[in-house]
Amino acid sequence: MNRRALVLLTITAMSWGASFALIKFALAELEPSVVMAARCVIGILVLWPFVLVQRGRTAANVEHDVSRPGDHGALLLNGVMTGVPFFLVAWGVQSVDSGIAGVINASVPVWAALLAIRLDPGAPVTRRTLAGVGVGFTGVFMLFALRGALDGRAAVHGLAACCAAACI
Repeated sequence: MNRRALVLLTITAMSWGASFALIKFALAELEPSVVMAARCVIGILVLWPFVLVQRGRTAANVEHDVSRPGDHGALLLNGVMTGVPFFLVAWGVQSVDSGIAGVINASVPVWAALLAIRLDPGAPVTRRTLAGVGVGFTGVFMLFALRGALDGRAAVHGLAACCAAACI
């Protein structure tokens, strides 16, 4: 891994991990639905300029892209698939340590691999794939156990909400 990739990976890890602490902080004053909406709006505001640059377009002619027939269903589905997990994490973090929520969220790539196996019947399921899924779940479970989540201090509904968010 070169130096640039390491710096980018570090920035990504820090920002991803910090978001769970910020969620916990925000929940002291706000409802989970407000925190979820704020995350979505902030994400849109940060990422939209990159979309515009990537497409080489200005804000004036992007309206035509968004309003094409048939795009509204995909846009709605994307909003739901983003908003529901954000809400579940915000709701779960009310009763679960933000570090535990972050560890549970680390299982997202493993769930994605399982969904890919299930949703793409043509994809070969090899021993290597299954071993990777097993190692991934084992790693998340070990981190989860080391964080003290298995000693009964964490609320079951908060854990379930964070796990459901990771699966979606």
